[in-house]
Amino acid sequence: MSILRTLLVAIILMLPSASVEAQRVCPECGRVMQSAPLDWLAQQKANTAARLGIKNHVGGSLGGATAEGVGWASTPQRAIQRCCFSGHPLQSKRGPYKTRLGTAVARGNDGYWYACILVR
Repeated sequence: MSILRTLLVAIILMLPSASVEAQRVCPECGRVMQSAPLDWLAQQKANTAARLGIKNHVGGSLGGATAEGVGWASTPQRAIQRCCFSGHPLQSKRGPYKTRLGTAVARGNDGYWYACILVR
C-alpha cells in the first residue's frame, strides 16, 4: 500500500496545478518570503496536499531535510504556524525550532491553505 501511495503522489506531482493558488509568505508579516534552498520541494508538497485535500504528510523525498512539518488553516500564516517545527510557541506541536530549509503554502479548492516546512 505504501508503494502505491508513493507512486500516486509522484504522478500527481507531475500534473499541472491550475486549481491551486501557491505562494510563500512570512508567518509574522504576510509578505512573500525569499527563496530558501528547498522551497521548491516544500511547494510541490503543499501543492499536492492542497490539490488532494490531504491534511497529513504526502510522503516522498525530504530533499536533504531531516524533518517535515505540515499544517492547514483558513489563512496562509496560520497554516505555517500550525506546522511542526514552525517555531511558533503556541501552535507548533513538535520539537525546538530547527534550521528551516523550505517553506511554502498552497490554497486548495476547499478554501484551506496547506503548508509544508522542511527543516534540518
